[in-house]
Amino acid sequence: MEYPGTTLTKPIRRFIFLFFVGLFFVISPIIIMYTSGYRYDFQNGLLRETGSINIDIVPTTAEVYLNNVKLKSSIPVRLNNLAPGKYIVTIKNTGYLDWQKNIEIKNKETVYIKDIVLLKRNEPTSIHDGIVQETVISNNGQFLIYSVVQNNKKEIWQKNLKNNELSMVENGFFATETLKISFMPNGLYYSISSFNLPYNKIILINAEKPTKKIDLTSFSRIPIIKYQWKESSAPEIYYATTQQIMTFFPENSDQIFITKNIFADWYMENGQLWILNNNTSTQTAILTRDTLGFKNLFFTDFETTAESWEILTAKSDFVLLKKRNQPEMLLLTNGKKYTITGEKFIISKYNNWFIAWTPWEIWTHAQNEEPVLLNRSGLQLQQVIPLDKYNTLGLVWNDNTTALFPYYLVSDGLISQKINSATSDSDNRTLYFGGKYNDKDGLWKLEY
Repeated sequence: MEYPGTTLTKPIRRFIFLFFVGLFFVISPIIIMYTSGYRYDFQNGLLRETGSINIDIVPTTAEVYLNNVKLKSSIPVRLNNLAPGKYIVTIKNTGYLDWQKNIEIKNKETVYIKDIVLLKRNEPTSIHDGIVQETVISNNGQFLIYSVVQNNKKEIWQKNLKNNELSMVENGFFATETLKISFMPNGLYYSISSFNLPYNKIILINAEKPTKKIDLTSFSRIPIIKYQWKESSAPEIYYATTQQIMTFFPENSDQIFITKNIFADWYMENGQLWILNNNTSTQTAILTRDTLGFKNLFFTDFETTAESWEILTAKSDFVLLKKRNQPEMLLLTNGKKYTITGEKFIISKYNNWFIAWTPWEIWTHAQNEEPVLLNRSGLQLQQVIPLDKYNTLGLVWNDNTTALFPYYLVSDGLISQKINSATSDSDNRTLYFGGKYNDKDGLWKLEY
């Protein structure tokens, strides 16, 4: 039926109907594919799935650039339906160092950039003049201990960072001696000695009462060859001579005999004595854990004698040994053994993250995971320092200091000059370092 004067004749109406039906069948799949995360790659002529990126960092006022294009989204950023490919992510904020990372978006995958605090762009400020070498901070960030070379001697200074009280606590070490300064794990006592064996002096000091100090070596008639703070809130320190292992209480100067020292090496962990000795039949090393006299054979698969190794640390089923005078470590954990390259090590207070290094390599280990080679360089690494709870690391190289975001292998420069040593109050994001800065020797403070 046709109405008089109408232009929409039946053939035209049929054409319009068929056109929209056809358009529906063309557009609907496109919409469905688009909402399902597919995009057409015009460069390669392919229909491809998409990926996404999530960015959640501190400070949240930072601006995010993708391939140098500023995103309108504020942090946290959630970008979906990104075409697969390589992108450059740059994060900027006024007063902070830029953070940049090359990433690759893949089909149906999300790239996460999180657990990052940008580093502040600051200049160091001077705290103490002089040639400062060793620097150590207490676990609670209250006391800073450092050495200053003066008249061929090393003066040991203590600074209370809460009230700025400053006092010199010791000056009996030679300028040529490299000092070992260590705080007890859960308290404010600390020890000072050289690294030379046997120890000719081990000074114990209560940071809250620095005028009261004890020379541990004066309580032993035989030279001390090893000492170790106990992991307890009350001050207690173990020490060994060639004949016996003792425990000493600095508060009242009492000491108790533990056992005869008939071992190649030992380590005390929460009342458990780890023992490294030789198997009498094979003359190779065996590692035993002794709890209240009940011995448990922990590891026997050594190829050398016990005298070739030393126990660096032990925590439950995690034991780290080092081959003497060689950059080789043996990590024993969860019934497995791993050989890694290492001369020095630390365990971060955040998640018990273990880091070992030589001047050329950095290895890390997290619980229930295999050790990972984090970095290899020819720049002569001197020291590794945890900087925050996200395991950002300060790396003291031969002629500069950088920060490394280990999960992303992104680096930022912190100090452009050579320094002697550094320590970090990671909770308050402050680095203290000794060395020459702008042609002036001293102790410096850098808020990062």
